[in-house]
Amino acid sequence: MSEYSYENLEPGEKIVTRTRIITSSEIELISALVGVTNPIFQSKEAAKSQGFDDKITPGAVIEAYAIGMEYQTGIYDGMIVLVEVDQLRFKAPLFHNSSLRSELEVLSKRETSRRDRAIVVFQRRCYSNEKEILEGRLTFLYRRASLPRLQDPTTSEDGYSS
Repeated sequence: MSEYSYENLEPGEKIVTRTRIITSSEIELISALVGVTNPIFQSKEAAKSQGFDDKITPGAVIEAYAIGMEYQTGIYDGMIVLVEVDQLRFKAPLFHNSSLRSELEVLSKRETSRRDRAIVVFQRRCYSNEKEILEGRLTFLYRRASLPRLQDPTTSEDGYSS
């Protein structure tokens, strides 16, 4: 189990992924598999005709890589489900064969009406060559650590009525 849990995450804490190179062949394969066929993702000439220096990566593919790299840190081991993505902004393109790194900052956390669940809100920032290319706010439903079972005062420790 990971070192990350609802109980030990604190607002202001940052989780940083490793940096990896996102290759052109990976981007082209994923784009083809999901049907993202905009020519600026597949052709340098098309990208240049739209004002980019080279082929760019679809935003959904950047998001997929970011969440995958974040998973590898263990931060989502206690997560039940992604509840909301808010204020997602793509600030600069991710060119093919470029580096990508993701950083999560815990913004807030709160308990829910269910004792075994809680909400954690993160700010995500993604970087390519140390330039911020993406930001957004992610809200997750997390499991809480096992809470001690409340003892019924009419039963003994072995569970039998006294």
